[in-house]
Amino acid sequence: TFTYGVSGQSFSNKGWSKSTTSNGTTYTYTLIGWSESATSMSGGIYSPLNGVNNSYINEKSPSTKLYAVWVQNPAVTFVHNPATLANGYAMSSVATVTYSSTNVTSPVYYIKTTRTGTSSVAVTQSCGTSDKPGTCTTITNTTVLTANTWYKISGNTTVTYNTAATSTGTLYAYTYDGTSAMAQGTGTIPKIDMSSPSISIDTVAATDNNITISYKLSDQSGIGSYTCNYGKEEPPYISSGNANYSSNATSVSTTNCTLS
Repeated sequence: TFTYGVSGQSFSNKGWSKSTTSNGTTYTYTLIGWSESATSMSGGIYSPLNGVNNSYINEKSPSTKLYAVWVQNPAVTFVHNPATLANGYAMSSVATVTYSSTNVTSPVYYIKTTRTGTSSVAVTQSCGTSDKPGTCTTITNTTVLTANTWYKISGNTTVTYNTAATSTGTLYAYTYDGTSAMAQGTGTIPKIDMSSPSISIDTVAATDNNITISYKLSDQSGIGSYTCNYGKEEPPYISSGNANYSSNATSVSTTNCTLS
């Protein structure tokens, strides 16, 4: 409700949100404005917090009907290798970014990643390093997305991450309506572990009945499982890449194993 003669009135920010789920993927939406038509925006739209003056009140009195205009936020999904993260780590990860132009006449798409990644779609314009895309400048055609830099991109893409990292990152994708409103999608980039686990022998203690080998295990993403085997035959114990160790240790832990 608006009152004639009162200045500073505008549409209120109700914090509306919308989401839908299709084939297991949830899509979220941003309210970019209001239209007087339920099926067409040919007459333009009002901004979400559009100002209301006396002329508008006179024209629309006693009431008018407005329809929310939603823009689908870019969808960001990840496929990790392996599929299940180990303590937040993957060996590599591929993000799929899907943009939507529904209800946007002339959409402009942007992407930014806080970790360097490789895009399946080449970019030719970089657009600053601020929280939101800024003025774009022409760059040499590249598929490498430098960390913390906005790029204008032609549309849907995948971004591959396969460089070691001990902390998570964020991928941002924006759809811009050419005026002021933006729809944003984000995704969390996992930590990446490219190194194999390592083992170092500390001590070997022998008795008449057994040998206890103490060691240190280490891996960036953690040790998932371990085993200790030995062979009773003469060397070589490794043949054509296959271990000839025939017996299990009588006990094994993360710090030592006992061979009887």
